[in-house]
Amino acid sequence: MQQSVCNVSLLVDDYDKGIEFYTKTLGFTLLDDVKNGPDSRWVRVAPNNEAGQSGAALVLMKAAVNQQQWVGNQTGGSVSFFLQTDDFNEGNNMIKVGDTLPQVTFSLRENDESSNPTTADLFADKKVVLFAVPGAFTPTCSNAHLPGYISLADKLEAQGVERIICLSVNDAFVMQAWGQSQNAEHVTMLADGGAEFTQAIGMAKDTGTFGGVRSGRYSMLVENGVVKLLNVEAPGKFDVSDAQTMLDSL
Repeated sequence: MQQSVCNVSLLVDDYDKGIEFYTKTLGFTLLDDVKNGPDSRWVRVAPNNEAGQSGAALVLMKAAVNQQQWVGNQTGGSVSFFLQTDDFNEGNNMIKVGDTLPQVTFSLRENDESSNPTTADLFADKKVVLFAVPGAFTPTCSNAHLPGYISLADKLEAQGVERIICLSVNDAFVMQAWGQSQNAEHVTMLADGGAEFTQAIGMAKDTGTFGGVRSGRYSMLVENGVVKLLNVEAPGKFDVSDAQTMLDSL
C-alpha cells in the first residue's frame, strides 16, 4: 500500500517557534528533544492518537529554521527530525517529493564495459528505486544497505519496480567491483564520480580526510524521473533507507 507523504515548509524566527508549529499547529506530541552538538539536535514527535503506530504517514518533513533544515523520517509510530546546518546541505536545496531529478551524466561499468548513461536513460518512463551510500566497501553499506536490496530485489520487482540503483560518489570501476563482490546482479551499481548528481539534489556532504565530498545515505522511489517517496538518513544513522522500509511503502 502506498504510504502517503506530507511535506511541510516553514520559515520561522527561531527554534522554539518551529517546535510550537509541530506540537500546537500540527498537533504532535514532543517525545524527545536532545542537543547532540553545537549546531544540531534530535527532535522526535508522534501523532496524538493511539493509531499513531500505523498512522504516522510522515515519511519526510522539511522546514527552514533560521536558514537551517529539518530532515525527518518515520520511525515506528513517530517521526524523527534532525536539525542540520548548511554544511550538510549547502543552499538548503535538498530535493523533495514531487521534484524532477536533475539531468546529469553518470558513469557505469557493466560486464566490463563502460558507459555514461544520463538521468533520462535511467529514469524516463520507469519506476525506479534509487538508494545512495557514502562509500563502496564501507561497513554499513556492505553489511546491510546493499545486501538488503539484493535480497529483496524480486519482491520490489513484484511491486512494479523496474530498476534498482545503488549510487555512490565513487568511480565506476570501484562500483563494478563492489557489485561483483556482493553478487548484485539485479542492482545497477551507478557511479556519481564527480558528485554532480549528489550536489544537484542537495545530498552532498564533506567527509574531509575520509573521502572528500560523498553522498548522504538515502533512498527514493522515482517514477518517470519524478520523486514519489524519499527517505533521508540523519548522519551516522541507518534506520529508514533500507530495502524493507522501501518495500513496505510500495
